[in-house]
Amino acid sequence: MTIETTGTFDAWFDALNDTDRANMLASIIALRERGPMLPRPYADTVNGSCHSNMKELRVQSKGDPLRAFFAFAPKRRGILLCAGNKKLKCPLKRRAFIS
Repeated sequence: MTIETTGTFDAWFDALNDTDRANMLASIIALRERGPMLPRPYADTVNGSCHSNMKELRVQSKGDPLRAFFAFAPKRRGILLCAGNKKLKCPLKRRAFIS
């Protein structure tokens, strides 16, 4: 499966420290290998999204919950849209990305 990223995701990923980047990359590789079949706790459906195929990649890194929103496009392409640290809650940003 092909995994693509957006500029928003890339900017966030590039700013990560080495440990967080390695943990997120391991989860991206798992997503690439398992695709839509990647189970919980590694991926889950985003509740409250108006997009039925919106999911989140769930990564633990040094006790911090990192999340990356993604969706599957035609021809089995996964697209990582945006990401962040769940501890740094920002409901307005989350609401903007899931609606």
